[in-house]
Amino acid sequence: MKKSILLLMAGAMVLAGCEKNNGGNGNEPVDPNAPKIELEVSGNLTVPPEGGEQSISYTITNAVDGGQVSAKSSETWLGEINCDTEGTVTFVAEANESGADRSAIVTLTYGYGDGQTVDAQFNAIQAAWDKPLTFELTVTPDVSTAEFTVVPSDNDEYYMIAFIDDSFYEAGMDDVAIMEDLLSRGNIQAIQGEYSNTVAGLSPATTYYLVAFGIDPEANTYTSDMAKKEFMTKEAQMTGLTFEFDLQPKTTSVVMDIFPSDKSADYFVTVIDNSWYEAGYEDEDIMSEILAQYVAYGVLAQYALRGDVPDYEVGGMTPGTEYYAVAFGVDVAAGIYNSEMTKETFTTTESQPTDAYATASMDNYWAIE
Repeated sequence: MKKSILLLMAGAMVLAGCEKNNGGNGNEPVDPNAPKIELEVSGNLTVPPEGGEQSISYTITNAVDGGQVSAKSSETWLGEINCDTEGTVTFVAEANESGADRSAIVTLTYGYGDGQTVDAQFNAIQAAWDKPLTFELTVTPDVSTAEFTVVPSDNDEYYMIAFIDDSFYEAGMDDVAIMEDLLSRGNIQAIQGEYSNTVAGLSPATTYYLVAFGIDPEANTYTSDMAKKEFMTKEAQMTGLTFEFDLQPKTTSVVMDIFPSDKSADYFVTVIDNSWYEAGYEDEDIMSEILAQYVAYGVLAQYALRGDVPDYEVGGMTPGTEYYAVAFGVDVAAGIYNSEMTKETFTTTESQPTDAYATASMDNYWAIE
């Protein structure tokens, strides 16, 4: 008799132990009215390769007052799993830079009553991330220059940089079209790693963009999205510099005596024809275009003048043609104009016939047989 009683007691203990967990091992709950976790997904949850915040919804069937949901993961790359919001589990997954696909088992546990629990699981899978090339761009603009630094996310990747203005976007080009246009121009400098420099020749108070994007130098194609940093150059500090001319036109040149209002100011003098204005240029455009050429070749300082300058001759003109003598102040260091343009028209003299003639002879010459 004692033996039968002990066996019955042991059986009762086993049954009681099963009731402590009404699921989680793949078996149906013993009590059909016991709580159960229903997940919105069955099987796998796909996590993006780049990671980020993820969430999954669930419902508790036959919930019990005071029941609590907790969760844990078999892998650390899912981060801390948050169950604070009822019906939702959230976590922030790390980007998969391991080079291989990976997975993790997430277990949700619903605790209720006197230490009773029920579980549900799902598998989170994440493909390896082919990390795109990105850039950190910084620009410190001045009046006509800008210091800049480009930091790529991968120092081994090749990339190129350029400075563009609004004209690209005003022409209706998107970033892809801009990259293709820049690549088509040739003379590409392929850069690797962090790069810092100063760009010159920018116009004052103008919007520009520093752009950078990955390239394949051999295929001459882009390999990433285009990163861009918008900035505006500073306003130029204009002076009240003016000029007076004494012009002596010749047949193909003009001799000028130049008298600036400020004898200590740097300035630039040249001659232009009417084609600039026929093309729609304003005085400011003309000054910028002229200076850009001298700045590009690094010779502006050689051609800048100061003080009164007599007998300054400019040649290469056509006889009997109207021209403008122009002068304007320049900031040689910045490569920009800093005054309004003073201009005065003149006409070169007509060429005159002459009785002079020349003779010549040749003893050695090339002959085509």
